[in-house]
Amino acid sequence: MFFSKIVLKRSALSYTKLAQMIGYKAHSLIWDLFSRNREQKRSFIYASEKSQTWPIFYAVSDVKPYDEKGLWNIQVKPYNPQMSNRQRLQFLLTANPVITKQGNEGGHARHDIIMNAKTLLKERGIPKNEWPPLTEFIHREGFSWLSKRSEKHGFSVNDKEVTVDSYEKHRFYKNGLKKPISLSSLTFSGILTVTDPQAFLNALFYGIGPAKGFGFGMLMVKRAYV
Repeated sequence: MFFSKIVLKRSALSYTKLAQMIGYKAHSLIWDLFSRNREQKRSFIYASEKSQTWPIFYAVSDVKPYDEKGLWNIQVKPYNPQMSNRQRLQFLLTANPVITKQGNEGGHARHDIIMNAKTLLKERGIPKNEWPPLTEFIHREGFSWLSKRSEKHGFSVNDKEVTVDSYEKHRFYKNGLKKPISLSSLTFSGILTVTDPQAFLNALFYGIGPAKGFGFGMLMVKRAYV
């Protein structure tokens, strides 16, 4: 596997405007680095660096990125982290946290966990002035979502060591579709403990949750000194 830091060149604005790096355009350009055609199975996950005003992305892939258009400065290194049981790591994850529920017509649909929690309160007849603050909603529902998936992905988390914030809604305008693709995201950060090194490596390589093709689900870690 390979880990890449991908930074838009300053000269690239002659090819594309900075604003176009938001949403589907960013998704499309990142996809072009790893796949020669859109029918090809996705072989990468990626995340954007939100603290920067200039487009910076990180990717984990099973092939090296190839910048055919010359838009990027790319640093690539082999990625084969060594994990051990009970190892504690700092982590950062921006994910698309949803639950799958059966619809009225028998099919299944994904639901935003925050909106779903609000719907359940409405169905129980609890007035809005008795609802918990949004920050409490976000932490409670977000941590529950992550905790339920942690065992499968080879780690455990403690409620007091994890921050859940940055609840955002996104719209991606994909060519050929009349309606935008609507997704939500939460950002998780804090400390995790590895419980199954091989399962955890798979999470590092292939991500957590849905919408990975749109830059969600990439788990970034470093050694924790606490």
